[in-house]
Amino acid sequence: MSVEPSSSPSSSPLREQLLSPGRLRLSLGAAELLDCGRLCELTVDLEARPGESLTHRRGRVRSAVIEVSESALSRVIATQLPSILAQLPAQLPKPDRLAVRFESVDDQPLFLIIGHFASSSGLGLWCSLRVPLGPGRQDFRGPRRSSEPLALGMNLLDGDLRVYGSSPVAPPLLGLSLALAVGSALLTFRHASTESPILPSTESVPGLGMRLLFAHGLREVGADLLWDALLQVLPRHGYRAADPQTAALALLEVHDGTLRLVYEGLAMSVEFDDDPRGRSTVDGGQIESLLLADRLLIEGDIAAALAAYHVVGQVDSMAAAAQLRRAQILSMVPSRRQQVQTLVSSLPSAMASSVGLRLLVLAQRAKQHRAEAVTELLQLVREPGSSLEDRLLLLVWAAELSDDEAQSVSLASEAHDLGSVPDAGPTLTLLADAALTLLQSLSAKLLSDASLDPPPVDRGEPGSSLSLGDRSFVAGELSEAGKHYRRALQDGPLRGADLAHVRLRLAELAHHDGDYAGEERELGHAVEAGAGSAAWSALAALFQSFGDTSRLGVALYAWSMHEVDDARVDLLRRASQYVGPSLLSAIDEALLAVGADDEAVRERVLRRRKQSDDRQGVLSLLIRDMNQSAGTRRRASARLASEIAQRSGDAATEAEALLVALSVAVPTGSAGADDDSTRAVGLLASANLGSVPHQTVQLLRSRLKERGSLRAVLRRLDQRLALLSSAMADPATLLLLLRQSAVCLSLLDETAAAAARWLRAAALGDRTALAETRRLLAVLLSDGQAEQARRLVEAELSRCASEHSAPLRVALGEVLLRTGRATEALGQLELALLRDDTLAATHALLGQVLYRQELPSERERALQHLLTASESVELAPSEVGECALLAARLLLSVDGKDASEVPLLLSAPPAQEVARQVERLLLQASSLLERDPRPLRLLIRHVVGQQQLERALPFADQLFDVATSAEDRASALWQKSQLVSDPSLVSKLLHEALQHHPEHLPSLSSLRMRAEADGDRASALLWLSREIASSPSDGERAELLFKQAELLDPQHQAALAVTTLRKAMQLGSGRAAQRLGDLLFARGELLQAADVAGRAAQLLPRSAQGHQLLIAAEWALRVGDELRAREYLRQASALGDESAQEAEQRLIVLDGGDQPDSRRKTLEARLSVSSSGLSSIETLRQLLLLCARQGDLPSVERYAQALLVQVPLSPLGLTALADCLIAEGRSPDAIFPQLQVSADYPRRATVLLAKAEWLLEKGELPSAIRHFSDALSSCERSDERIALTERLSLLLAQQGDHAAAATVLGQSLLLMTDPAIRLDWQLRMAQHYERAGLLIPSSERLRELLAEHPSEPTALSRLWAVSIALGDVKEARHCLDALVSHSSGTERARWLCRRAELHESQGALSDALSDGEAALSATRDPELLRELLLLGVQLSDGGLIRQATATLQTLRAPLLSASALAGCGLLLHAACPTEQAERLLTSTDEPRQLVAALSQSVTGYHGPLADLDRVLDPVRRVLHWDAAQLRSSLSERAFAGTVDLGAVMLLSRLTESSETPLRELYLSVLAFVEPSGEAAQRLDSPRGESLSGGSLLSRFSPSEARLPQPSDELRPLTTLLGYFARLGLTAQPSVSSEEAGQGPVARVLQRQSLLFQRAGGELVSDVVSLRALLRAARALWLPGHEPDSDAERAWLRLLQTRALQPGLPPMTTEQAQLLLDPVGHALATPDAELVLASARELLSRRAMLVAALEQPDLRPALLALVPSDAHACLLTERRARLKLLQRTSIVTLLVDAQQLLS
Repeated sequence: MSVEPSSSPSSSPLREQLLSPGRLRLSLGAAELLDCGRLCELTVDLEARPGESLTHRRGRVRSAVIEVSESALSRVIATQLPSILAQLPAQLPKPDRLAVRFESVDDQPLFLIIGHFASSSGLGLWCSLRVPLGPGRQDFRGPRRSSEPLALGMNLLDGDLRVYGSSPVAPPLLGLSLALAVGSALLTFRHASTESPILPSTESVPGLGMRLLFAHGLREVGADLLWDALLQVLPRHGYRAADPQTAALALLEVHDGTLRLVYEGLAMSVEFDDDPRGRSTVDGGQIESLLLADRLLIEGDIAAALAAYHVVGQVDSMAAAAQLRRAQILSMVPSRRQQVQTLVSSLPSAMASSVGLRLLVLAQRAKQHRAEAVTELLQLVREPGSSLEDRLLLLVWAAELSDDEAQSVSLASEAHDLGSVPDAGPTLTLLADAALTLLQSLSAKLLSDASLDPPPVDRGEPGSSLSLGDRSFVAGELSEAGKHYRRALQDGPLRGADLAHVRLRLAELAHHDGDYAGEERELGHAVEAGAGSAAWSALAALFQSFGDTSRLGVALYAWSMHEVDDARVDLLRRASQYVGPSLLSAIDEALLAVGADDEAVRERVLRRRKQSDDRQGVLSLLIRDMNQSAGTRRRASARLASEIAQRSGDAATEAEALLVALSVAVPTGSAGADDDSTRAVGLLASANLGSVPHQTVQLLRSRLKERGSLRAVLRRLDQRLALLSSAMADPATLLLLLRQSAVCLSLLDETAAAAARWLRAAALGDRTALAETRRLLAVLLSDGQAEQARRLVEAELSRCASEHSAPLRVALGEVLLRTGRATEALGQLELALLRDDTLAATHALLGQVLYRQELPSERERALQHLLTASESVELAPSEVGECALLAARLLLSVDGKDASEVPLLLSAPPAQEVARQVERLLLQASSLLERDPRPLRLLIRHVVGQQQLERALPFADQLFDVATSAEDRASALWQKSQLVSDPSLVSKLLHEALQHHPEHLPSLSSLRMRAEADGDRASALLWLSREIASSPSDGERAELLFKQAELLDPQHQAALAVTTLRKAMQLGSGRAAQRLGDLLFARGELLQAADVAGRAAQLLPRSAQGHQLLIAAEWALRVGDELRAREYLRQASALGDESAQEAEQRLIVLDGGDQPDSRRKTLEARLSVSSSGLSSIETLRQLLLLCARQGDLPSVERYAQALLVQVPLSPLGLTALADCLIAEGRSPDAIFPQLQVSADYPRRATVLLAKAEWLLEKGELPSAIRHFSDALSSCERSDERIALTERLSLLLAQQGDHAAAATVLGQSLLLMTDPAIRLDWQLRMAQHYERAGLLIPSSERLRELLAEHPSEPTALSRLWAVSIALGDVKEARHCLDALVSHSSGTERARWLCRRAELHESQGALSDALSDGEAALSATRDPELLRELLLLGVQLSDGGLIRQATATLQTLRAPLLSASALAGCGLLLHAACPTEQAERLLTSTDEPRQLVAALSQSVTGYHGPLADLDRVLDPVRRVLHWDAAQLRSSLSERAFAGTVDLGAVMLLSRLTESSETPLRELYLSVLAFVEPSGEAAQRLDSPRGESLSGGSLLSRFSPSEARLPQPSDELRPLTTLLGYFARLGLTAQPSVSSEEAGQGPVARVLQRQSLLFQRAGGELVSDVVSLRALLRAARALWLPGHEPDSDAERAWLRLLQTRALQPGLPPMTTEQAQLLLDPVGHALATPDAELVLASARELLSRRAMLVAALEQPDLRPALLALVPSDAHACLLTERRARLKLLQRTSIVTLLVDAQQLLS
């Protein structure tokens, strides 16, 4: 299937995008000019049938934008008016002059059309039509469907038609003629309108025959501009025009003289109202009737038209339109004046008062009453709201009507002056010219009517020659005029305007005479005189007539300098077609300055700015181009702008450009489709993202998500990560890739994976990664994935180096903090602070944690952390502001309270320095916490506390500004009212606050208190009632009701006061209850008073309850209610305060006295009298408690059973019964399920313990713990408390709550007097804290214990373990010293062993060996002996190994996993029998384990290398391996990530007898570690010349395949670089004469540099230069490519010179294609720098390898790879040199060398 258009793609601005086979999308690459504007955007979809060409299909329009220029439309009308009028129906009047202006009123686009119709009288008739624009349709039969296409419609029915004079034809026909003329002018294909455009056609019209211009009677005129544009553009480029019915007009707008039409495809579901002009209310039959009447009028049958309009007017919805038509028609007949006025008066008032109808009536009256008509016209001129065009037309008509010739001249002159304004549009210009013509006509008539010569001119007066010249010129006496003008030049100097006038007139005379040279000369003088546009326009016309295009261009350009807006733009564009390059540059810049540039202009300016290296200018132009272009050009500009902005460090501009680039659709899978996404991801991952506005960042994230290419970008980043995961990877590059991939994962909503990448970046030392890590972890926590968040951080922390662990610990601490584990979080944050005290997040979180703990001891530390965080630039602004706010609160704290909780006026202001610091912090917080009122409220309180009320007023105003709700605004106004002293202003502010929030309590309260202060009780009660209604809580309402009762008049409103107080009491007010009781007592209502007093006791504070209960009991006794009085007294006695004793005394008195026996008799007697009822229940309670205190358990049981009979589930009865059962040894299990242990029972602890044990048996551990805890609090005996504490702590530990167990022990520790138990508890507390992960509290407890017991071994051992966990080596060493000195035997040996291990870890090997030997001599414990055996191997001490092994064998103890290591270690020492060691080896049947033990045991060996045979031979025998097998296994270990020195030693011995250069490799490593050792002596000995003489490469031919190979992605680039290097494109340094005298290290470095250059390494240093080289190579080897820049041309010349040199195979086209295409694509991506970095790494790695092997050994290369800052380590001990060997670059070289030499 053919998809190619007929036109050449290179010449067509249409851009093609193949969607699928048979489907093509066309879009405009540049705007297409139309006659009246331009087609700015167009997208068309083509779809062909099988076998059919797409160019022969009509497409579907998806979108289009057409702009119509007012100036362009005016030019078309001026130049093509005759052909336009030829399109109109013959029966319509034709305007001879026409002008149009675009307007927009209330977002409604309008055409103002002004036309002049000639008449036989000579003056003619002016007519204006202001017609609204909207979507119109060609089929007008019935209401419109929303799916129909729309064209541009002019609504004549709603148009404002004004006729300035008496019309010989019906005025509606004048308006129709004007609208049709403008509609035709808008169209390019006017000839396509072959049918009558007046009435719609009913037959189906095929596509190309569709009319572009249509009319529906006198109701609507329309033009299908989209169809017109499609006909003009698509066929021109070889495509059949698309179907316009597939798109609808979606938007119409007018702006700066331009009408913009936006079309959208119907498939996009573009919907409009059924009729935007109200047509949907009229049915189809009514429309047809109106159209029929319009047609009769158009065809000239006026009588029939009037009748038809009369019939249509019977319909209500059409009455106004029909009456208007009749009035307009009858206005042509002067005799129907009265009928016209009647019709007009019956119209709606808005329509009847319109200027158009007033002019119709005025035109009828003007024929008989001209003077009155003139007066009315002048009144209309003076009316406000008239446009310039309206006033001008009215003045012209008035001038024509006036019988006073002088008045006519004056009015015409006024009209001319009115139209002669700067920047006049086409309508004003037309009318100003008409006024001038009228003025000239009236002036000539005055002269001819007077029949007199003009007034004489005094020739002696200055300027007389100029006046005579003007008079002669007007009279047509051109020869005389020329003489006078020349004489005026001779008479004397003329002023600028007069001189310009004279020169222009002389130029006109010369043109009239055919003297074009003279005309040019005079116009030149006119230019010098300042004639401006008049002179230059004439010069342009003159040069055009000559055909002198070069000077025409200059004249047009100069002319444009005197014009503005569209006129200037048109002139500049015309000039650009004729001028040369120098002036074209100025024109382009001018077009750019006025915003009239197009793509061609921008392309030229861009090229010039690039040549001048104006980077900023290029960037600004690219931004402009990307904002104005479309499609691929827009994307290309945006991409280039982003690159330049990136190089300039302008992240904000880069982000804006990337946003535009991402908005352009790119086919999935096309080359570079994901590049924009990659660049955007790179920006989001960059460190300078902070300079980009937050909104832009969010838009960029959203656009990336919408683009859908993040998966592909992530795949490429992961591949790059794998590529750079080699040992020599650049850390900066690795971090960059981690950040970018983390951004991708975050945008893909893979939060956990993204957090893992950020955590990895933080673990590699990227401090800036912490902020994003914290954000993502917060997202996980908010999503309920707290456990996953914790595991992520802990996993990364486990493999992170300790020096980089601080950020991870901060992240872990925040996760723990957010999950409620504050104590553990505090521990992690403390550790992070120890590792790195510069992390702002650590200080922020620590400060917040310590602030929330509210511990006075931590207040100072919290403040220091918060102050540090408040000065950070690393944290988010909101977090910095929060820290500043909290720090200010700490500084303002008063008596432990937050400053926001204290009264507004502080009585004790802080010190001056503190006050300044507080204010600074609060100002900082208010600026960072946007729209947060908290800092401002504190600021106000702080400033008020400084007694500076006036300074607080601005903060109150700011508080109002940031308020987001009505309540907040009311609060701000109330706050301000507290700061001013003017009573009227205070009242105003409070009332204003209530206007915002009528229920604002502080404002209501303030107004109430002001009324109270003024003694206005009524107002106070009114405000108080509003307070009560607005109060949100019962407590506040209760207090307000109490205040209301206090305000009531006690004499006249006592009943209301009682009711009010009762309501307050019901809401919980104790004061109200107390006051109510007093009132009831005063009224004699004692029983109610007693009840209220008892209720008051429940509501009052505890300190006042006892007294109130005593009062209640007293009042109850006065009315004889002893039972109620007893209850009140019992409650009072239970309080335990001062009133309790009095209550008990009163109870005793009631019960019969203070003796228990007498009281018991009294109670028993009372019980015998009344054995049931409430009184008996109380008596039973008293008897039960009394017997319990006396220990009379049988009586307790009897009374408990009696109590349970009356109250079956009485807690006191059940508790007492359970106690009795326990005392008798019986089980109370049947009672326990319902038992709630009574708090009053004296022996409740016993019952609680029993129930706790019962719960334990049932397995209900939490409930049991709760009962044990209650029992502990109820115990009075210390021995019982100690036992309970012991039991409870064990249970808590069993439950896993070790922190609570430690707390319980600590609470009872003061009661412990037994030193042994106290010591045990202290140890257990420390152990519990340790198990809870609270290492710092554990260490503190242990130090406290050791302060009392310095030599306590358990405490020392625990403190040693905790110190090791905390990394406190000094404390651990101190503990071990104490343990060693205070222990003996095996225990001392164990601690000696631990101290030896600590010494070994710190590098103190001699101390470690000494402690190991001492431990070995003091123990026979097998486990400890095995530990000493391993220590001996680590220290490579044979004596220690032998003694430990011998002792273990003597004890017949197994060696277990240490056997292989021990055997290998023993084999190294000649004193040990080989058979004994081999028996140890045979216990290990795993070869890998045995080889690992072999290598590990040899690591610390210092003896002769030949003695290694003692261990090699037995191991080979045990494994049944030959030397090659053992060598292969050891080779795998030698350089596997790190250098295994033991494996290297063994390999050096295994390669001793072979001819392989591997021996020199291994000896080089050993010699590097020990420069004076045996390996160095062998390499330096002359006896070794047979092996070491010459280079390592000179004795064998290594395969190229063994060198480090490039990846598939890098292979084309490295191959191409090698070819370029063979061409000699890189610098080839000559070997200096001093090279022979250089040291071996310098020779290696110089040789590496030379090999790197020979491999093309220099070419990958600059991506821009390499891109230019690739383009030059394309131009050389591939057809159809040309260089674009000077750099590419220079490379091409060099390539052409070098490519033909002899001995070099030529590059074929196929080879070049295979190499250049992948390399070019790789360098075009945003990852180009990473690709080059990978290539540089590979080439440098290969160069170093070859340079190293060209030496006799590898020592020079190893030394060359040691950085200068580490050279000091070369002079230190063996351990430091071995550490240098572990550097990544050295290990990589050794791996490569071993691979190559194998």
